[in-house]
Amino acid sequence: KEIDLISEAQAYFNKRNYFAALIRFYLANNNNGVAESAFKLKYFTDAAKYFELAGNHFQAAQSYYRIKKYEKAFSHYLNSPEDEQLKFTSAKKIGRYLKREELVYAVESFTAQQKYLQAFVCYQLMRDGLNAGFCQIELGNIEQAYSIWNRTWGEDPYEAIADRCLEKNIINIGAKYILSLSFDSNSP
Repeated sequence: KEIDLISEAQAYFNKRNYFAALIRFYLANNNNGVAESAFKLKYFTDAAKYFELAGNHFQAAQSYYRIKKYEKAFSHYLNSPEDEQLKFTSAKKIGRYLKREELVYAVESFTAQQKYLQAFVCYQLMRDGLNAGFCQIELGNIEQAYSIWNRTWGEDPYEAIADRCLEKNIINIGAKYILSLSFDSNSP
């Protein structure tokens, strides 16, 4: 008679016998089951590893947070659909624990992968309105970019915006924004 390890593991898990469940999930090669059991046992390092293997970014982030690996928690929150639905609330909270260099590394990685929403969150945390605006343009939110730039700049934003628009070959967007600034500043 063949043993159904997953059913047996689930039965142990439901009875809160998490260690017995963990062993059976491990033998059945069920990464999510191992992770859930490890999390319940407060083996957060193992939980993070197996949630990561299972592709469960949100739970991996929670596990990494528990062991104070904030950079990994941040990255996993930004890759989780659950935190995206929450407007990256958890990622933003974790981002406060990161050094600027860690945020720069994250934003470079997300930009290279063309994950502009995640890059936008990083730029917000870095208080980099110029690049946050350009992320919004990449996402098709031109008016949002203009709004960010309006809140960001104190004095003369023209040159920085013009240079980046030339570099990205989106001259019409930069020109429209700069002309709107010129028009607003010349109005009575």
